[in-house]
Amino acid sequence: MKGKKYFGILHNLNILTKWNLWIMWSFFGLSVLYDIILLLRSNQRIFRQLLTHYFNSIVFSIGSFDFVTFWLISLIDREIAMALFSDVNNPIIHCFPFILVLIEKFLVYHPYFQIVVHLIGIVVITAAYQATVLFLRTNTVSWAYLVFDSSKFNSRLFFFLSMWPMIAAVYISGAKINELIWKNALSSLTQS
Repeated sequence: MKGKKYFGILHNLNILTKWNLWIMWSFFGLSVLYDIILLLRSNQRIFRQLLTHYFNSIVFSIGSFDFVTFWLISLIDREIAMALFSDVNNPIIHCFPFILVLIEKFLVYHPYFQIVVHLIGIVVITAAYQATVLFLRTNTVSWAYLVFDSSKFNSRLFFFLSMWPMIAAVYISGAKINELIWKNALSSLTQS
């Protein structure tokens, strides 16, 4: 096949955790860059809006979804969970980014002001991820997740279809968490 040399690159993107790690690295890298821009007193408004959009639509949603999915799979199939837990890095890789996302949510206010734009970000990243997983499955011999190899078609279809409302629910919960955390601080700012 003509594109076979790209399978190595794509194969590294078949697991949502790897997407999550790249998303986290890029977000926190951009955050450091933003802090440097603030130190230089440059015009940072557009960059700040980009970071807020990226955090609200992609970083929080994918980071939380990855965390929740990992623990749900461990509750559903203990055999896979035990194999995952035998590798000490696996729970850390799935939990640490989520902890970083929560810390970011508590320390930095990210307003949810462009919900439609945020949802477009979620749709694009979810569709790109699912397309990558399905493309690799049609061109290789196994699924990205070991549980899919032994699952029936209905279970795999359920996973792919349920991913959409779950990520939407995570996004909505992110907005609610943001409101709970920052409600008092914002109301005291408007009163003074």
